[in-house]
Amino acid sequence: MTCVEMALWAKFAELNPGSFVLEKKKYQPVSVILSQLPGNLRLGWRITGRPNFNGSFRSLTAWAIDEKLIPDDGSLDATVRLRNSFAHPFETNYVWSPPMTVQVFEGLIETVNHLWPLDMPPDDDKLVLKLR
Repeated sequence: MTCVEMALWAKFAELNPGSFVLEKKKYQPVSVILSQLPGNLRLGWRITGRPNFNGSFRSLTAWAIDEKLIPDDGSLDATVRLRNSFAHPFETNYVWSPPMTVQVFEGLIETVNHLWPLDMPPDDDKLVLKLR
């Protein structure tokens, strides 16, 4: 699940090159580069024009859905809730069977595939792999 969060950050960086203007009440706007962004967002600064984006996994998923990079089918919201329950355990300790784990893993792979879809050749130009 952490890989999906890292993939969302990588896609955010890919689609938002350059610097960011941050604002915070009672402070002058500041310009930062991407590597400075997460720490500043944790301190309450917000990207100009994105007041709800705080760099959390949840806000990254909301951004990706808003940008139509991933479908809004609820699966990523479930991933965020599941990841948060592991990262911040209070009362629950999960024990999963192998099939349950594989299903979640496949969903995570599908999410990353949405961020960087493969350009597939048309059906009549399919690649044929020859085994030697």
